[in-house]
Amino acid sequence: MKNTNKHLFLTGYMGSGKSVVGIELAKMLSMPFYDLDKEVEKEDMMLIPEIFKTKGEKYFRILETDLLKRIVNSPTAAVIALGGGTLVDPVNRNTILSKGVLIFLDAPIDVIIERVKDNLESRPLVSNFTDINALKTFVQTHYNSRKRDYVRAQLTVQTSERSPEEVASDIIEALKKEELYFFD
Repeated sequence: MKNTNKHLFLTGYMGSGKSVVGIELAKMLSMPFYDLDKEVEKEDMMLIPEIFKTKGEKYFRILETDLLKRIVNSPTAAVIALGGGTLVDPVNRNTILSKGVLIFLDAPIDVIIERVKDNLESRPLVSNFTDINALKTFVQTHYNSRKRDYVRAQLTVQTSERSPEEVASDIIEALKKEELYFFD
């Protein structure tokens, strides 16, 4: 299936499935896939936790915005997994909403905690948590602060207890049904 129009942006909180669903969605649609966090790591030749530690979150956000602009201005439409905080920046948000379809991948807090708890060190915002209850409290509060941006999406899909393939298939069907995207 070839697309005939804009980028597909996947947003959601850490652990919502943006990367794994994005890979499947891109495969099903024969589109290129970009994981914005991985692109930042490639560009800076450093893992995100190291970027946060050595150069700070502000530097990371500037690089993220620059790479997003480069990707969306390429002539080929792509599936793009955004970082969990990409939409917080109004410039990014406007770029995304003008260049494609924004899809919010959502999962309950307990599912998010279960998905991220074994690799906290790779997630700078929660890397220092050792107490699961404190982690859950932080994630709930932080998720709620970002949700106002996530709900700007044209499409919301639940990802809990479903495979990435199932979620990707549901996205394609919803895009067709809602006439948000057109396919050959």
